[in-house]
Amino acid sequence: MKPSTTVVGNSTACLYRAYADAGFDPKTMPIASLTTSEAEISQMEPEVAAGHFTSAPYFQSIDSEVNHRCLERRTGSRPLPWSSWRKPSSNP
Repeated sequence: MKPSTTVVGNSTACLYRAYADAGFDPKTMPIASLTTSEAEISQMEPEVAAGHFTSAPYFQSIDSEVNHRCLERRTGSRPLPWSSWRKPSSNP
């Protein structure tokens, strides 16, 4: 049986931390999520978030020319990362 979960919001960072603390390795069994968003990932330590997959959300803070052009077409300007929400503290 493969593990599965439906966790959203602030609990997501706790799930990823518990996953790492349990010794699971994302290189051999990554979390694949349709709901983990940029805001939730920003609440995680980089080593906890690394190696997992998310596919549904759009990541506004991706620093690439293609993304900047997309944002400019959509909004008329190039929003700064975190302009849609307050960047969470490092202590969720």
